[in-house]
Amino acid sequence: MFQRDRFQDYDEVVDINTMSEMIHMGKNACYKLLRDKKIKGFRNGKKWLTTKSNIEEFLSNASE
Repeated sequence: MFQRDRFQDYDEVVDINTMSEMIHMGKNACYKLLRDKKIKGFRNGKKWLTTKSNIEEFLSNASE
């Protein structure tokens, strides 16, 4: 089962490097998840950002 409190030390909005660290995947795989809209995210200029809650939702759905 997914534990929501394991991300409590992270900011609410995270960049691709932090996302990669959080879900233990490479940056290219994270970019693909964002491009394919498997994890909701948005661009701020050239930088991809997402929220901690979007990552938690993805992991929760993936573990079901």
